[in-house]
Amino acid sequence: MAEKSFGLKQINMIGVGTPAIESSSDLIFSTNGSERLRIESDGNIGIGTDNARTELDVRGDIWINRSSADGQPAHFSNPTQLLIQHTSAPNVYLIHGQYKTTIISGERLGAINFASNAESSGNGTPVVGASIVCEAQQSWTSSFNPGELIFRTNSGSSSSPSDAVGITSEGNIKFYRSGAGIDFSATADASGKTSELLDDYEEGTFDPIYRGGTTDGTPTYVTRVGRYVKIGQLVHLTIIVSGSITGASGQLEFGGMPFTPAEDAVGTFQANNAGSYASNVGQYSAYIGSGTNYMTFRGTKTDGTSHDNLSVRNVTYLRVSISFRVS
Repeated sequence: MAEKSFGLKQINMIGVGTPAIESSSDLIFSTNGSERLRIESDGNIGIGTDNARTELDVRGDIWINRSSADGQPAHFSNPTQLLIQHTSAPNVYLIHGQYKTTIISGERLGAINFASNAESSGNGTPVVGASIVCEAQQSWTSSFNPGELIFRTNSGSSSSPSDAVGITSEGNIKFYRSGAGIDFSATADASGKTSELLDDYEEGTFDPIYRGGTTDGTPTYVTRVGRYVKIGQLVHLTIIVSGSITGASGQLEFGGMPFTPAEDAVGTFQANNAGSYASNVGQYSAYIGSGTNYMTFRGTKTDGTSHDNLSVRNVTYLRVSISFRVS
């Protein structure tokens, strides 16, 4: 059937039944000599195109407005935008499933994808550069529905985005990739700057091992506390040990450090009672050598010639504070 044009101002369909316009070809609506809308023979509807690729294919801006105002916002002037306007705050829903009553932990409820076509013709498979996903953090009930917002990015070498950063239902920021963190590159730098990425935070406890350097011996603990905080590459340890030891020899050591320093580390300590010091040493300091995971207590001799290591002994509330950098 040939394409036909009708110069009609209005079509009225009054009565019962289902009114219909039958045509085996495209149905075209034009105004002022230009095509505005086309219903294609396969049922697809195109606005701004004569080749609709989906059931509704709009080539241009979409303005959804539930207010009585007719004016177009000044910032809504560039092509290919979606504006949803309401007299109050608008709501947009991405609803997962029809009448879906069970949402399980880890189930993804929807995504907003930012993509481009893989072919210059625009008919290829979309290539997604980044996306925002909502995931159920736990299984949902009628009164309990925690969701996590996950930002996914494409590193450039993969075929699709992967999880990068999440905002949990508790409001915490969660990093999914090892080595990723907060980049402070926008801030001013010192001349010796080597990194501006804060890539780790951790805190916890550990059990320091009270022993001798030559022969471990058998410790009896009254108090045994080890705590650590790790911020990026910086580690801070606090230790409290009180007790006695038998059968030990050599230098006093605390083993079982949770991290290994990248260079020699020196800290402070205080004890209610740790026996007598060597006669030619005024004060000892906590010491962890580079690449080792145990602590000794080292003091510089008063003549400045070398150092002495505190020998293993009974200690009463020996308290240590030390910080160091890890690789």
